[in-house]
Amino acid sequence: MPLPKMAQEREKLLDPAFLLVLALMLAAAFLSINEIAYQGARHAAQQTFAYQDRRADINRLVQALFNAQTHLRGYMLSSQPEHLDLYQQSRQHLRDELGAVSTRLSASDADRATFGKLQEEVIYQMSEMDLSLRLFQQDKPEALQFLLSADRASEPLQSIQAISDNIVQEQGQEMRLGRQTLLRSLLISRIGVAFLSAAALLAFWLYLRQVKARKRIDAQIQQRLMDERDALEKQVRQRTASLSELASYLQQVRENERAHLARELHDELGALLTAAKLDIARLRPRIDMGNAEIKERIAHLSDTLNQVISLKRRIIEDLHPSTLSTLGLNAALEILTQRFTNTTGVGVESNHEVVSIHNADLRLTIYRVIQESLNNIAKYAKASSVQTFLHQYPSHLFVRIRDDGIGFDPDKVGIHSHGLRGMRHRIEAMGGQLRIDTAPGKGCTITATLPMVADLPGASSHPLPPPPVAPIPPSAPEAAS
Repeated sequence: MPLPKMAQEREKLLDPAFLLVLALMLAAAFLSINEIAYQGARHAAQQTFAYQDRRADINRLVQALFNAQTHLRGYMLSSQPEHLDLYQQSRQHLRDELGAVSTRLSASDADRATFGKLQEEVIYQMSEMDLSLRLFQQDKPEALQFLLSADRASEPLQSIQAISDNIVQEQGQEMRLGRQTLLRSLLISRIGVAFLSAAALLAFWLYLRQVKARKRIDAQIQQRLMDERDALEKQVRQRTASLSELASYLQQVRENERAHLARELHDELGALLTAAKLDIARLRPRIDMGNAEIKERIAHLSDTLNQVISLKRRIIEDLHPSTLSTLGLNAALEILTQRFTNTTGVGVESNHEVVSIHNADLRLTIYRVIQESLNNIAKYAKASSVQTFLHQYPSHLFVRIRDDGIGFDPDKVGIHSHGLRGMRHRIEAMGGQLRIDTAPGKGCTITATLPMVADLPGASSHPLPPPPVAPIPPSAPEAAS
């Protein structure tokens, strides 16, 4: 499946953010329903507790009234002061209970009206008890007997009991309503919890499904990207190998052309210059050398031919060093370093071990690396001394060129630095490795490692790990790097 189509399928899936918002909405709804149920249950519980408190207050009020009457009668029967003290305490307790009932029954108009009747009866009963106490203390038995007659004494208690029963009945009705409200709140909470639990499970299932689908599509996209990346890497490797082969071919063609041009210059131009010198030599006996002007012209012509011959040799050596094939690598390098010193005035300390290399390409590679390094030093390094080092190990060749010049920042080398890139390509094409160690103000050291397997005709190149740097003999001073 193409990547755009996979991306479209992925976009069709529900956004996890939407699922998160849905989950938050469900949580908010659950909290709202739970809060409504809680408030209803709380209100019903408060009504129940208030009913129980009112009922307890009325019972305590009636009990306080009964205790006061009991202690009063005990005092009137025994005339003992202890009963009078108990009566006074009971009467004060009765007043406190009456105040408590007044506070609890003042919530609504109906409660206040009912409590008014109860309060009147209690106050009336308290005044009757006070009157009975005064009559007893004033020793008026007839009036006291009339006041304490059974019918008259029982009427207030019956009235108070009736009012209390009426209040309890009304509060009981409110309690039943509160119980119904509590049960309704619990039912709403139960339904809400069940519904929201089902919705949460559904949302969680949808979320898991979306996550699984996204993971599957993401895995397919990742696999497709990896396949395309592998294909691109393979194509890049193929292109890189092709370009490397092309660069090696062009480099070889250039070397062949330079060698061909060097041979042509050596053969054709050398033959022409040699013929010109022979002609001058033949003309000398036939020309009047006594003429100063003619003599000067002949000498100038001879010197010019010598300069042309020297220029021809230098050009030929730059194009393709003939000393590589005639005198060997060590002699060619000595000539190269001597020419560098003569041209730039910078001394070169050469430490070249005598090497035996049969592969002409390997010899030419080493020569070109040292030649390009010296050219760069002459152009940019501003060095005062240069060291070159060549050593042959059993498995590889080691080359190092070091200068004490101004150095440079390798990260800032532009893409047009073809000299360094050309050296690196030459070394890597032979299966070797090139390393450049430099920094601004610290000189530059170029090291190259070339496998000796490249010296075998037709052998393939295999990269080697960098060998240990071969030290320069103690007699050779180290340049600042």
